[in-house]
Amino acid sequence: MKISFYYVDSEYVEFLKDTEINARGFTRVPNVEYANRRKFVYGVIMNIGDINYYVPIFGE
Repeated sequence: MKISFYYVDSEYVEFLKDTEINARGFTRVPNVEYANRRKFVYGVIMNIGDINYYVPIFGE
C-alpha cells in the first residue's frame, strides 16, 4: 500500500466552505487554520473517471 501526504492550500479550503454554504446553507468542511497551528486532516483519494477526489475521514 502506498501512503502519500498532500498539502492543501487554506484558501482552497475556504473556497470549498463558501461554495458549500452557498449551495446547502451549511458546511461540513473542517477548519484547518487555528490561531497558532494548522490542523492535520486525513482521508483517502478516490479516482472517478479522470478526476481525483479527496474524501476526508472524520473521527467522532
